[in-house]
Amino acid sequence: MRIAECHPELKHKGHGLCHKCYSREAAKGRREANRARSKEWYWANREKALAAATEWARNNREKHRHNRVKYLYGITASDELNLLIAQDFKCPVCLQPLDAKASIDHDHSTGEVRGLLHRKCNAAIGYLRDDADSLERAAAYLRNPVGREVLA
Repeated sequence: MRIAECHPELKHKGHGLCHKCYSREAAKGRREANRARSKEWYWANREKALAAATEWARNNREKHRHNRVKYLYGITASDELNLLIAQDFKCPVCLQPLDAKASIDHDHSTGEVRGLLHRKCNAAIGYLRDDADSLERAAAYLRNPVGREVLA
């Protein structure tokens, strides 16, 4: 009986490895081969693949959205629901009820999700480059605009 080099207490399966390590190495090789084959098929059939992906996304809008959110922001549908509940189903900026088109607000430098906002509220924060001081100056300006004194 040959002894495995990886685990001397176990029997040799192949390539000097025990059954478990041999299976793991074989699976790794298959995974790499499958990945290469898939990549090759994709580039040979790119239009067909894109059409199929578009069709799937169209037929599975909710799943597609949740997959994108998970990929982009690292949060699940239940995380999103927990945010909605914590925010009392309202936008923290304008205090109006949120609908299904709520935007996920996140810090662009750290990627941290801050909450759910209306698109326009999220865009407003983005236009001010996520800078709290700029937002405070904008609020002060709205409370006391220069034109009120100059043009009065």
